Amino acid sequence: MQENREQTLSQNNKSVGLCCFIRRFLLVKSRCFYLTQRLYDESAKIGIFEKNFKEIP
Repeated sequence: MQENREQTLSQNNKSVGLCCFIRRFLLVKSRCFYLTQRLYDESAKIGIFEKNFKEIP
């Protein structure tokens, strides 16, 4: 009975570790996506400014 209990406990720890890993992975992924999105927005703004700047003269 004791062995069985420890086996399920280690399995639970493994699944919890996997959940934490997946959560961390998703967090990093979303952060990277956010950064690339912001970079894209900034470059789009810069592109718009350059376009307007060229049209002014």
